[in-house]
Amino acid sequence: MKKIGFLTILLSAIFATACSGPTGFGFGGEKTNQPATSEDWGWESKTDTPQTSYNEPTSYPGGDSSYDDPNDYVHVGGHVHTQGAIVTWVDATYDEPGYYIYACQTCGSLVYMTIPQLERDYSVGLEYEINATNDGYVVTGIGTCTDSHVVIPEYYQDEYTGIELPVTEIGDRAFFEITFIITVRCPGTIEEIGDKAFSGCVSLEEITLPDNVTYGVDVFRDTIYVEIVFEHHLVYYSAKEATCYEEGWIAHYECEDCHRYFADPEGREQIYSISIAPAHHFVDGVCTKCYQYQREICIEYVDSVAFLGRFPLGTLETAIGLPSYINVYTMDGYSHQLSVVWDLSTYDKSSVGTYEIYGYIQANGYIFISSELSIVTAELEITDVMVGTADIVFVLDISGSMRDELNNVKNNLVSFANSVDAAGVSARYSIITFSDYTEYPETNAAEQTQIIYNGANKWYTDASSAANSINSIVLAIGGDEPECDIDGLMMANYDLDYRQDARRFYILLTDASYKENNHYGVSSYDEALNILKANAVCVSVITTSLLANSTYYSLYTETGGTYLDIDSSNFGTGLTDYLLPIIFQRVED
Repeated sequence: MKKIGFLTILLSAIFATACSGPTGFGFGGEKTNQPATSEDWGWESKTDTPQTSYNEPTSYPGGDSSYDDPNDYVHVGGHVHTQGAIVTWVDATYDEPGYYIYACQTCGSLVYMTIPQLERDYSVGLEYEINATNDGYVVTGIGTCTDSHVVIPEYYQDEYTGIELPVTEIGDRAFFEITFIITVRCPGTIEEIGDKAFSGCVSLEEITLPDNVTYGVDVFRDTIYVEIVFEHHLVYYSAKEATCYEEGWIAHYECEDCHRYFADPEGREQIYSISIAPAHHFVDGVCTKCYQYQREICIEYVDSVAFLGRFPLGTLETAIGLPSYINVYTMDGYSHQLSVVWDLSTYDKSSVGTYEIYGYIQANGYIFISSELSIVTAELEITDVMVGTADIVFVLDISGSMRDELNNVKNNLVSFANSVDAAGVSARYSIITFSDYTEYPETNAAEQTQIIYNGANKWYTDASSAANSINSIVLAIGGDEPECDIDGLMMANYDLDYRQDARRFYILLTDASYKENNHYGVSSYDEALNILKANAVCVSVITTSLLANSTYYSLYTETGGTYLDIDSSNFGTGLTDYLLPIIFQRVED
């Protein structure tokens, strides 16, 4: 027999004590015949031992015939038994409870005690198979598991082959439409989640994953409440105050694996910057800490202005998209936005040619290392083959399920822009991202609706730069299933500076329904739709066929846009085939 964790009595002491009980009762000796009665079973009055179960078996595990009938092991003598020497025991297992028998110190009676069955710290009954590389297991189905809170083990051992390996994958459709699961916790060994693994899990609220998992297609389709929580190994760093010359940081947690920063020990509120810039504490021109005299900020270099694009004859000065601000960088390593005044005297909208326009930086309180830095130039081309101008805004849902779709936009944006240019349309592109700011504080930047800037500018004339900027987007969590689409559309309407004679086109990309919450005082979806129509905005939607035919139908049909299937592996072709004709017709009118 093996000992259980809380039984530490040596066998020699056990047998010495057990053979000396009063009334002639001892292990192996003659027992007093005291039959059980209804009052003797249950042991509700037993209070002097930590055990909680006192029911006796009809037969002993293993069927050992050396044990006497259970009725010999009963409460006798009319008193509360005091635990003495352990006669024998059987450990509890994951399959059945154990037990032990002790001799009462007062009367020598043998008392039977059950040991609760062991509980596993992972879900039992899931289905597994060896992965393709024979070095791990794949979870392939729910099997006989009925847990609403599923815990996938780090290692699994096949009961027939005895092979034990790490669990590395969740297979295609493993939990497809399993409606009773609420949470899933995955071990750090999981590397991949297959297609539609949790699709249709309508009750799933939270899944905990390693940070480096790769996803298949539609992994969380129709799991409208799911929150993805990444498993991080966090170390806390207390705040460090910046000095006049050295950078400091705010109090934060840092993951030892991915080196991301978080505000909370659970790793749910990501921080995108922890730095506190070094700074003098100037009072009346003198630093109160190091006594350095204040000097004007010295500009070391200046951002260049992107090529403004090709424009048709007669394009107005207000329609060529000159930036109002420019980024400058100072010798202390920081960037600043300064206004620019442009000289349009060299621009002739009535003549074909390439024009260079000069701008003068307004830099009061700054010093230029070189006077040449105070002047910037912008270039544009006037041509007789262009038919009109278009300002095109991508309004992108960046919640966690949108990784593949964002890559699809990035991979197809350049070819689409080339088609727009070849059609004779002078186009600029802006990118706005949204998720669910209502679920997260403003410190979580990824959840906030925001413009992806091109330096100091909100527009891209170079489609390749716009596509590359998508690489910098950090996916958000997204909270519950509806996202803040209206906030993104209203930011496009109110926060972008459009060229005077450009037609406006919005392309909304999302796989979820919308929330009406927004920062612009718009009360409903219908009011947002009317605002867009009043500003002659053409909205196209890239989404699922279900949402296109219900939720967003009026958005693209009433504004003159189109719908593209988000599940298409290449909706760049759809942009060219269906949206480009709409753009061409509108800018030509």
